[in-house]
Amino acid sequence: MAVISSAETNVAEISDRFMSTNLNEKETNRLQEIIKNHKLTNIYKDGKYMIDGVNVLDYIEANENSQKAIDDFIKAAEKEKVGKMNDAVALYRSAMRICEDIEKIYRTKIKYEYELELLAKSNDKETMKEIQFTGESSSEDENLTNEPCLLLDLLPKTILRQISLEVFNLSPESFVRLASTCTSLQSLCFQNNGSFYKNFAERVYKYQVYDMGLSLRISAEEKKVIDEWNIVDYYNNNYEKMLKMRPYIKFQGVYISVNNYIRQGGYVEGSSSLFNPIHMVTYYRYFRFMPNGDVIRLLTTDEPSVVVKNLYYGYKDSGIGRWSINTTNANLLTIERLNKTGDKCYEQLNIENHTKRLPHNKLTWIESFFYDEVGEKFNFNLKKEKNFYFSRVRSYDVEIGVLT
Repeated sequence: MAVISSAETNVAEISDRFMSTNLNEKETNRLQEIIKNHKLTNIYKDGKYMIDGVNVLDYIEANENSQKAIDDFIKAAEKEKVGKMNDAVALYRSAMRICEDIEKIYRTKIKYEYELELLAKSNDKETMKEIQFTGESSSEDENLTNEPCLLLDLLPKTILRQISLEVFNLSPESFVRLASTCTSLQSLCFQNNGSFYKNFAERVYKYQVYDMGLSLRISAEEKKVIDEWNIVDYYNNNYEKMLKMRPYIKFQGVYISVNNYIRQGGYVEGSSSLFNPIHMVTYYRYFRFMPNGDVIRLLTTDEPSVVVKNLYYGYKDSGIGRWSINTTNANLLTIERLNKTGDKCYEQLNIENHTKRLPHNKLTWIESFFYDEVGEKFNFNLKKEKNFYFSRVRSYDVEIGVLT
């Protein structure tokens, strides 16, 4: 995090600009009175100061979580003001966990209180009375330009971008939520932000396995690839393009394939074949990839709600294989394992995009085969096998903390 000099605007200035005042005692008393009776003001029902159709102060009063989140948000601003950035970011995260819309609520609250402050500073008692109790306002009031700046106006984009990177480093999920708060932050986080994409790429590809020792994949061209990071040259050092085009395996979740087949039920003598029972059997294949090159494999009829939360090393009936990505064909994923008889089995799949918004979320079958003791190849029938789709699992704690 870059150190913010005293000459630069700080995030904590939200509080300084909106909350601190130079009111004298009379004006302070008037402000307290106005806040107490804010429902009588003409701006009480102004849509700009409402959250979910409710005035922001009423909303906060009725929602304990909002008040707790605001307290953490203010503490975060205070920590940031004195340079304790780690504490500040942690408190910002805490506030957002309590209430995802905390910045919107806080921003609305301080804007509303700022307008009430303007009422308290007014020297024209008749105008004050009119504004407070009649619900009328002059065209001059409607055209006020001395309005408080928002967070995005207070800080230069370079500082905001650096803050977003710090959030990303602490919690990728919080970074995504931050980018989702408004279009301005989304643009700031994702558009023309080479630092973010470089940081993201380093986190993702650092833990991909390019093991050229897997016997079926070795090639002369692959042997020349000493450092997989050289591949960035093929994307003209455009990390955003690289992340979109170069596939990778995701660790903080599980890949699931759902398969169905029909089995004939018991035959009742003398009955018509039209009425013989049939069974629809559903079974699942699970792949959970690890950054050390292991993959936990499981074939079962148990549903994801039972399996996913327990799919760790040693889970019943699960097996362990080794996975790697081909360095010349980046879409090719190979899994190597031993079957019960000791034969080497191989599964090869393509890493593909599920949708544009879900890149590299899909695994499609290419082939599955094994070699017997004399080296003869036997292929498994994949005609009825379905594709794998990635599902995020929050309970999976990957210590390396990669965003996947």
